[in-house]
Amino acid sequence: MANQPLVSIVVPCYNSARYLRPCLDSVINQTYDNLECIVVDDGSTDDTRAVVQEYLDKDSRVKYLYQDNGGEASAKNHGLEHACGEWVHVLDSDDWIAPDKIANQVELGVRFRGDHAYVIVYSDYEIVYANESRPNPANAQIIVGELSRQQIAQRIVSRKRGLATPTPITLNSMLLTRNIFDKYKMNEKMPTVADLELYYRILQDDVRCIYAPGISMYYRQHESSLSKDSRRSLVGYTMFLERIYRINRADLERFPNFHRMLRQSILQQHPSEYRALVYILENSEIPVYTKWRGKEMNVRSLYRILARWHVLTYWVRAGSFLVSARRRLARSVGR
Repeated sequence: MANQPLVSIVVPCYNSARYLRPCLDSVINQTYDNLECIVVDDGSTDDTRAVVQEYLDKDSRVKYLYQDNGGEASAKNHGLEHACGEWVHVLDSDDWIAPDKIANQVELGVRFRGDHAYVIVYSDYEIVYANESRPNPANAQIIVGELSRQQIAQRIVSRKRGLATPTPITLNSMLLTRNIFDKYKMNEKMPTVADLELYYRILQDDVRCIYAPGISMYYRQHESSLSKDSRRSLVGYTMFLERIYRINRADLERFPNFHRMLRQSILQQHPSEYRALVYILENSEIPVYTKWRGKEMNVRSLYRILARWHVLTYWVRAGSFLVSARRRLARSVGR
């Protein structure tokens, strides 16, 4: 492409020396030349600095920023503040991108941008399992397809396979105009799902969404993934639901995992999250899906009544006890 616009690729990392080389190799080996790679070291205590130095020595497009540990969202904000490109891409340090990702997305972004101030180019991606507890699992390709801005926002909310499963669209597979981050920052107080909450907010704006078909990014899923921390996940998703409630509570009607979150807040004794979830339950049409005799049922009305009578916690604990007792009985009979 003639007159290539500068693209800034921000790579936040924390103790990422083990995975960082494949990530940085995928950046400097792009078919698109006019880019800068900003590595933000979030207070690493491993060999991250030494690994980055290898790339500083051989490629002038690589830059290094260090900050005291402030978390992933803080590191991303820091890198984005130093990005000089017209377009930006955020890439987690344990993931990597296809060789022609930047070239393809810039070409489509420039061609179809029109007069839109804010533009997101997004693609499909692949999950690469590196979890030692799952020997030889098949990789999973997430094919997003061409969607409207509203459809993307709704799909982010309506994930059906549980809180720990990948989103239908991810920041790591996007290319965005730099000016978006003059207006939007990541919430540094939100654990695990700050990315999700960020692009849900962005998608409420008049942003042009352009689909670039094909696998553009490879997401490495391993045992140290933050999404595996159930407590952090509960806190983050509760904050995310509160954000949706404030922005567009109608989208809450698509959220399928509320029962799981509510149950977790009760059984693991997280009172602040429980109170926030009950407030959403009482003031929105969020569904409460649970299984009864093999069928999925929406028991929102019942749960509202139980919450108002202040007996919802007892109901959930009793139900959990009965389920556990039934499973124990089934195991003993099967012996």
